[in-house]
Amino acid sequence: MTVVSKGKITSKLSDLVREGCITEISSVFRPDSLTECDRRLLYHCKNKQTFHKSKMLHNKAITDKWIDLLSTTKGVRVVEKNVVVADANCNINGVIDIIVDFQDKIFVVKVKNIDSLVFDKIKTNGPRRKDVFEVQAYIWLSELEEGLLVYEDIGDQRFDILHIEKSKEIIKSIEAKFGDLVRYQVSGRMPKKPENISREYCESCEYHKICSESLSSK
Repeated sequence: MTVVSKGKITSKLSDLVREGCITEISSVFRPDSLTECDRRLLYHCKNKQTFHKSKMLHNKAITDKWIDLLSTTKGVRVVEKNVVVADANCNINGVIDIIVDFQDKIFVVKVKNIDSLVFDKIKTNGPRRKDVFEVQAYIWLSELEEGLLVYEDIGDQRFDILHIEKSKEIIKSIEAKFGDLVRYQVSGRMPKKPENISREYCESCEYHKICSESLSSK
């Protein structure tokens, strides 16, 4: 007797779940994309950005876990959680996972759930550049002075917490970059292709075809 099967009911349910997992949000710049190619960022903003709700819910579950962990950690006070921050002049917004008070200092906290290979690489070589820039952006947008970057291994839940101090130089570069991008948005123009971009990066970009056609037509 067959007790497990796949048929019209399960196919229909699967299709509905997949359809419900897709959501579109207004196109703005996000702190987690600060180190991306300028052209890619502008193409993002010209098109609605599609996100999978399942991934968003997974990230929320990880963040909620760290909120609970920090809330019960001696000497730590969770000040706020899921804080939306933005800067209209730079058309950028994002969500700070947690803000905590520890040793009489206030920190923005960003949690990154990564695989074991990436975790080991970070333990050896230090944090990813894009993550440092993201935390710097949240420090700037929240008008705070320091941040904590939490890396958690998705496999065995190992974690590492890194202290990120405010860098006026990095924040100045962020403001300058997105100020320029907003001016490109307003004018309807596109910036030149970055000289230091790799061929592999370009070919993996979802806008590779349209970007290449735009460049070749000039």
